[in-house]
Parts: sequence; structure tokens; C-alpha cells
Amino acid sequence: MTATYRLQLQPAWGFAAASRQAGYFQRLGISHLYASPVLSARPGSQHGYDVTDPQTVNPELGGANELQRLTHTLAALGLGLILDIVPNHMATDWANPYWREVLELGPASLSASWFDLEWSGDRSHRFSPLVLPVLGQPLRPALQAGEIQLAAGPEGWEIHYYEHRWPLALAAYAMAWAGPERRAQTRSAPGAFTAESHGSTNTRSQAEGRGFLSGPAPMNENEIPASIRVRKPRLRPGICDIVSPKEKAAVPPPPRPRQVEELLLALRRLGRRDALDEPARWEFAALKQRLAASPDAVLREWSRFALAQWNARPRPPELVRAWLRLLHLQPYQLWHWRAAGQRVNYRRFFGLNHLIGLRQERAEVFQATHAWVLGAARRKQLWGLRVDHVDGLFDPGEYLDRLAQALRNARGDHAPYIVVEKILARSEDLPAGWPVAGTTGYEFLNDLNDLWLSRPGWEQLGAIHARFTRLRQDYATLAAARQRDMIAALFAGEFRRLGRQLRRLPGAESLNPAAVTAVLTDLTVGLPQYRTYYRSGQADEADRRAWQTAWRHAELELTRAPAAAQAPRRAVMDFLHPILFAPSLLPAQRPAREWLRHWQQWTGPVKAKGLEDTAFYHYARLLSQNEVGGDPGLPPISLAAFHDRMRHRLARMPLGLNATATHDTKRGEDARARLNLLTEFASEWQRHVLRWRRLNRGLRRHTRGVPAPGRGLEYWIYQTLLACWPLDPAEMPGLPARLSAAALKAARESKRLTRWHSPDPDYEAAVESFAAGLLPSSALDTDFLRDFLVFFNLIARPAAAASLAQLTLKCAAPGVPDFYQGCELWDFHLVDPDNRAPVDFDLRARWLEEIRSAAATDLAAALRAWRLDWRSGKLKLYLTWRALETRRAWPQLFQPGEYLPLPVSGELPVCAFARRHGAHWLIAAAPLRLRGYLSDHDELCWNAGVAGGIELPAAAPLRWRNLWTGAEITAAASAASNPVLPLAAVFGALPGAWLMPLD
Repeated sequence: MTATYRLQLQPAWGFAAASRQAGYFQRLGISHLYASPVLSARPGSQHGYDVTDPQTVNPELGGANELQRLTHTLAALGLGLILDIVPNHMATDWANPYWREVLELGPASLSASWFDLEWSGDRSHRFSPLVLPVLGQPLRPALQAGEIQLAAGPEGWEIHYYEHRWPLALAAYAMAWAGPERRAQTRSAPGAFTAESHGSTNTRSQAEGRGFLSGPAPMNENEIPASIRVRKPRLRPGICDIVSPKEKAAVPPPPRPRQVEELLLALRRLGRRDALDEPARWEFAALKQRLAASPDAVLREWSRFALAQWNARPRPPELVRAWLRLLHLQPYQLWHWRAAGQRVNYRRFFGLNHLIGLRQERAEVFQATHAWVLGAARRKQLWGLRVDHVDGLFDPGEYLDRLAQALRNARGDHAPYIVVEKILARSEDLPAGWPVAGTTGYEFLNDLNDLWLSRPGWEQLGAIHARFTRLRQDYATLAAARQRDMIAALFAGEFRRLGRQLRRLPGAESLNPAAVTAVLTDLTVGLPQYRTYYRSGQADEADRRAWQTAWRHAELELTRAPAAAQAPRRAVMDFLHPILFAPSLLPAQRPAREWLRHWQQWTGPVKAKGLEDTAFYHYARLLSQNEVGGDPGLPPISLAAFHDRMRHRLARMPLGLNATATHDTKRGEDARARLNLLTEFASEWQRHVLRWRRLNRGLRRHTRGVPAPGRGLEYWIYQTLLACWPLDPAEMPGLPARLSAAALKAARESKRLTRWHSPDPDYEAAVESFAAGLLPSSALDTDFLRDFLVFFNLIARPAAAASLAQLTLKCAAPGVPDFYQGCELWDFHLVDPDNRAPVDFDLRARWLEEIRSAAATDLAAALRAWRLDWRSGKLKLYLTWRALETRRAWPQLFQPGEYLPLPVSGELPVCAFARRHGAHWLIAAAPLRLRGYLSDHDELCWNAGVAGGIELPAAAPLRWRNLWTGAEITAAASAASNPVLPLAAVFGALPGAWLMPLD
């Protein structure tokens, strides 16, 4: 493998567009395209992770035929395709036929076993209905307002609520078809059918109280469709005056037409069945088809008339009660969305109600959801897989074993290439034994990023942040608090479910429910990583260390608890201790081991929501550290630690991805490089940012007695503006909207004064107004912007140099360099959806051809031009192409070439290492501090007065060529060490270098 290139496929840019650009990717040096999910997703999906059908290709991307053309195009160019798959969850969307079947048939559904549901029964139901938290208000008011409607669709009757659709359950069809129940009217019996006119007999079913379709209020004869209007019963004059109310109520409902009655009887017969065999399913499908498109005019009119009565407005109490009875027959319940965290009884992806967890631990689910992927492997359409959110699975190791074996069987040629989206804490390693090449590279991103953080500057930024925001909590304390908030707000139902499962274990029946929740919360918050991986009878040393850290945290929280709560919590901890620390000694307690595995499945979502999606928006010491898998509370790693981690990476995951930007990163790679420079310019940053707060005081508002934005968000906005300020003037018009959208997202993600599900419009309007006010469209010449640009111009060029230095090391380090779409030029994007903006591939392809031609004609002249034109990003595109061209020509240097850290002398911190395979060598070197080392000219040119050198290994050659510039360098003899390559020669033209021997 040379390099991977991530493509974010969208309906507006699908398989055909990717095929058109395949030649460009090949010429750039990419060996494998790495595509976002391609299977059918929610209509209009911009990312593909909301899968609706894992057995079909997304037609909005072009469908199966266009995907086949893409794979043929790539194969002809020698490129492979890596697909992103989503085994953990699917969308709870009408477009998902398997979810629809569950909602229609409940536990009798063939696909009910696919989803992680809690069907346990209670006193009032044969099973607990699924809680769908979608309503904007409680159920009864929503019914009274007529917001919930019954409709006939092409696949049967449906319940509608604004844009939401759910199928009518089999058990409810008979009641819906019969119409809202009401007591018969004795005088005119509007809409009554006579037996003579429709050949019906008054059977027992007609008197069961299900009632005729007429609504709860009397109707006029003109309201009844002419096609089904019948004679009224002949009543004696004045009968209404002599029949008592009790006698009126006893009058049975009028008879129904024979066709309607036959269909109703069939629906009732099916609806009473607890299980449905294949013939019964076909019968139900046929009955729904008759309802949806019957050739019988009477049935069609009846259907329209019944629906009109269900959907009548206004809705009197009788009709609302009928609706409640109808909804009670569904295997799901519609709830106010605010009840989601408390009531939901299915496993959600990160607390998102529209994404439901899959049970991949079941063989039949794995086979069904991977049928297309394995078929594509047999057809040689894919080369490898990226597994999304592997930590969400019940047993990731078991799943990966099954996946690897299935791929080997399908391909029949070699071990499959699999990488997993897995967040590794700084002290964590990828579980041993997983049959994967590595991760998608978050840990590499954070390790590499730390190299450009000055430790003294980082500490100074902590003091500046505290002064500006007046935040006195350290990050660890804040992160723990936010995780607790998420458990209470988003995952309360899930943790209660874990508590119920625990109390069902022998000996746990008397444990206090509140104490169980408290202890599980403490253990989850105290876990030093996203999850552990205990498997039945197996707990490795890494898991035990993590549990010990979590246990110490729980012990500390126990001492802080109120006195009355300590004894119940201690009882819970005493019960849990052998489950955690001696699970292999519990052979007779399989339920206890299974409970432990379920708990492991929930720790990752709590960490992700509490840290990445909440704490990262509270704590803004240095936003370049607030990255997926990062820990803003930890100081940057040292250069020596980086080398140690790279050696370990070579040993454990030599084919893992080396990412510096992904579709999930909070900021683009070059935006982070700018922010890293704040550690070198901390004093200047402090002066400017405090000045900006004064200059912008007129933009701040107060809503409900609090400033908008608050100090923390304002500090976040200033860093964000610095990170995303365009180098291309043509991008300036779009900046205000981007900044406002980012500020609004940050305000909601912090979950302090506004949230996604409960926004505060006044506060949000004030935040957006502040962000937009920083960049007035009428004039960019304001006091703030003049001062902002002074600081921006101070760091823009050094930051660009740091970006090139980062690229230099990324492409040479152990692993496979991964490029997010468009990042071969400057990448100042923010978090999605900003980073899913369209990419101008035609421009990149044109520039690449110009660069290849110029490099072959007069490289020195081209480099001078690109250095002067550094704002265009052509220099970054050149280095990317040159590095990937070298990797393609010398693959053995990188896989499995050795990794040899090289000592560097002098005042300038430099990261240098050699890759060696036999007699072949390559040296990669990059400066780690940029302030003061660039020339005074407005170009990315190195200061010729830099002292120091890179010490070569004893066996290394003495004469080298700089692959970036073509310059030849000869090592100088040293009395104190091995021969040395002078830094002034290595970095004479660019802030980074790849060197290969001349001989």
C-alpha cells in the first residue's frame, strides 16, 4: 500500500464522479480509495452512516451498476477500494424495511432479532412496547391537536406525525378498518348499511363494540360518500322521545357491507395470532395490498371514509380515546422526545434516537447484514474494509474474527485488510489478537500533533485560558462532571436497564436501585479508556488495570457520598468486585459474565458524548488538542516518547492508517497547525485576545441575565476564527456563515445554556449575531479585524511551514498515510458539515499536471515560485505527490523498513528518523519550532543561519540527495559523534526534507 484517500460520497457527488477523478488519484500517488458507506441510507443522507438496508447499494450514489463501473475503473488503474461499513447500527427510518417489520409485527417479526431491543414483559402487556421518543408534546395533547394522523400508503396503512411515518401494527388493523368506536345513533343512524343493500348479515362480530366508521359526532347525510350511502332505518315518528338513554346505548352498531366484514374478520383472525408462519405472512401482505389498492369501489370508499373519521378535526374526547386504544395495540409507543433518556428501551448510537443498535453477536444477523459486503469481496469489488465504531459491538473481538474468516472464505486468496475506527487512550494499546491491520489513525494524529506544541507555551496558555474564561476547574474534573451529566440526561434509561439486569443476578435482588446506578456511574466515569474487552472467561491485564483505575475512582466517590448512601453503595461494590476482578472464577455465573459484557458496551458512548461532544466545547485551552482521541488535560508528549510510540506502531500495526484529518476530526489538519503555533506565540496571543474582548464588548448581549456568548464560548470563537481564516480571498464571502454555524454548534454541544433538543432561541440568536458581527459584510476594516490580522499575519507563514513539516513526517512514519478529500491543498475546514463541502478536484488535477511538468523542467525555479505563492497550497500538493511517488517506488523502505530515531544537535528542535531496509535508506526530518527560523522574505524559505546537524548511524552512507529539492548533501565529519548532516543544508529551501543516498 502506498496511501489511502478518503472520499465522502454524497447524492451530489457519487460513484460516477469518483470514477471521473480516478486518474487524478492514481497520478497523485494514491494506491487505495477509501470510501464512506455505500449501502442504502436514509434518503438524502450526506454521510451514509444512517444505513437503512445493508443488502443493497445506495441508489442516490448511483446504485450497484455505477459502483461496479467505479471498481472496474479503479482496477484498470491499479487502484484498490476500501469500503467503510457500519455494523453497529441502522436508521430507525421508514426507508428501513427491517425496522418497519419490527414496528408492524413486534416480537413476531423475523427481523426482531436484528436489533438490540428490550422486549421484557410487564403486567399490562405481553411484551414492553418500544418507546419512540419523537413527539414534540405529550401524546394526548398531540392527538387532541390532530397532529397524529392515519393514512393509506402503498404498503399498507400508516401512522403519520409530521415527517415521521410508522406502519400500523397487524394487531391494530381490525380496529382501524372498523373505524373509531362510538355508540350507535338511534334516530338517523347516519351512514348505516342495510343487509339488503350489501348482502351482509348481522354477525356476532358486528356487535362486538368495535363500532361503525362514523365519527364521534353526528354527521349529515351529505357527508357520506354517495357510493356507500344507504337507506336509513325506518323508525316510528317520535321514537327519540320515548326511547330511554340506556336503551339508546344498547342499540347495536349498524351492519357493515359484506366485503368490509370479510376483510375485517380476516384481519381479526390474523391479529390474534402470537406467531406468524410463512402462509400467514403472505396472507397479511395480501390483505394490506387489498387495503392499499383494492379494485372494489366499496372497499376504496370505505377506506377513505374510515380514514376521514379517524383524522377528523376537531377531535372530541371520544375520538381521542379511540386513538389511545388504537395506539395501545401497537408494539411501540409514541412519547415526548424529552422522555428519551429516561424511557427508551432500545440501544441507540451515542444517544441518537434515529440510530438503533444491531446485535452482530448473533450469527444470523451477521450473515444478513454482511451478505452484500461478502458478495462484493467474492466479486473482487473491494480490497479492504474500514469498520465503523467497533467499540459499540457486544464483542468486538468475536465480530472481527468472524468478519476476517468470512472475507478469507469469500476472497480465497489472502488475509483481508481491515482497519477499525477505535479511539485509543494515550496509555492504551489495540487489543492483542484482533485480526486487523490497525486503526484509522486517531492516536497517530494526536501523537504527531503534540510534536509542535511547546511545553512552556502550553502551560502559559493554561493560565491565559483560566484568566480569560474564569474557569477554575481542571480538565479532568470537568470531563468527569460532563460524563455524569450525559449519563443522567442521555443514558439514564440504559443505565437503569443495566441496573435491572444486575439485580436479576442471584444474590443481587436486595441491592438498592439508586445505589446500583450511582456505582455504575462512578465506574464508567473512572474508566481511563473508552471500553474494555472482557470475553467469556477471559480478562487480560489491560482490562484489569483499567478496572482498577475505575475502582479507585468509585472508592473515592464513595467517601464523598452522603452518609446514608454509603452503606447501599458499599453493598453494590462488594457484589461487583468478584465480577470485575475474578470473572474467570465464576463458571457457574454465566449471567454475571454476560452482564459485564453488556456494561462494557455502554462505556464508550458515555465517554464519546461526555468528552468529544461536551467537555471539548467547555474547555478551550488549546483547541488543536480537542481532537477525537485527544486529552486536552495532558501535556504534549516528548520527542523521545514520539519515537517510542512510532517503534511500537511499526511492531503492532505497520499497515494502520496515519491520519491527520478525517470526516470526524473537529478541525482540518492545517487549521490545527495554526493553533499549535499559539504555544510559540503565547505572550502575543494573550495581549491580542484580551484586547479583542474589550473591542467586541459592544457585540455581546445579555439573555436571561447571562452574557451571550459567555467567556468560554467567546474564547473558543477567537481560536476558531484564527484556525479557519482563509488564505484565498475568494473564500472570504463564505466565512461569516461558517463561523456563525460553528459558534452555534459549539453553544449547543456545550449543553450549558442551549442544546440541540431544547434550544434557547434568544441565546442562540445572540451567539450568531456576535460571530457575524466580528466579520461585518459592509467593511472588513474594523478595530477588531485590524488587530486580528496583525496577529494572524504573525503566525500564518510559520503555521504553513509547520503544516509542510507535519506532512513530511506523516508520509514517512510507520503506517499508511491517509488523506482526507481535498487536503492535498490547505485544509482550514471545521467539523462536519463544514468539512463535507464540495472539493474542486478539477483544479487539483490541473495543478498536479503543472507541478509534474515544472518539476521535470526546472525544479529550482518552480520551488522559488511555489514558495512565493505559498498561499495557494501548490507547495503542499507538490510535497504530497513527491512523497507518494517515493513510497510507490520504494515500498520495502516503509513496509517493513526499520524505524531509527536520529539524534539532532543545535538549538532548533528537530524530529529526524531513518527508514531502512537492507542497503536502502531514507531519512525524514522536520523542524518542530518555526518562530524565528523562516527568512524575512514573504515566502516559505529557511533561515540559512540555522546551526546544528542530524547525526547519522554508523552504517549510513555519507552522500545524500534531498528528494524535495534535488540538492546534494554530504555529511560532515564530527570529532564528538558520527558524521552529521548540517541542518542549514537539509532545510535550505523547505521546512522539511526526505533524503536518500546518492550511491
